[in-house]
Amino acid sequence: TTQTKLNDLEGEPSSSNTVLDIEFGDLVVDVKKLDKKSSFNIESPVGTAGIRGTVPAISVAKTPDGGFTQTTSMLRGEIAFTPSGGGLPTLLGPGQSLSTGIGPNGLALPLQMGRVSAAMLTSIQADVDSAGAAMGMSFEDFKKGATTTTTGEGTEDVPSEDDKKGATPTTGEG
Repeated sequence: TTQTKLNDLEGEPSSSNTVLDIEFGDLVVDVKKLDKKSSFNIESPVGTAGIRGTVPAISVAKTPDGGFTQTTSMLRGEIAFTPSGGGLPTLLGPGQSLSTGIGPNGLALPLQMGRVSAAMLTSIQADVDSAGAAMGMSFEDFKKGATTTTTGEGTEDVPSEDDKKGATPTTGEG
């Protein structure tokens, strides 16, 4: 049997619709080419990034006055960024960055396009490489229902299906 690692796939094996909500913090994703029926969106208080098969780094920060700022840095691929509250999407390609925000009054701050520094591109690629190495799970294992478990500071174990059946909702406070 030939085993394929998930991070070695060129595209997704079936269609999907994914939405990640990031209130604040940093996120690097490596999304393989999506099926035409699929969507992958990253939402923040500042706007939505529509992903089609790309590697962006997104950083969202809360400002002292209650607003938010967001910087999106592209390693490869393209995204369409749409500000919260609507407006036309802004396309970002490889090596481009977009900085924007939303004030405490809810008004969008001006969009600022730029270039991603070589150091930042290297950092994004290092994050992608380390995540791929940490996966260590083949696609066949995934199809058979295997689960991965991560441990360490700032991470949580992935619950099994049996755990989910008996789970009670938590607020995450405590």
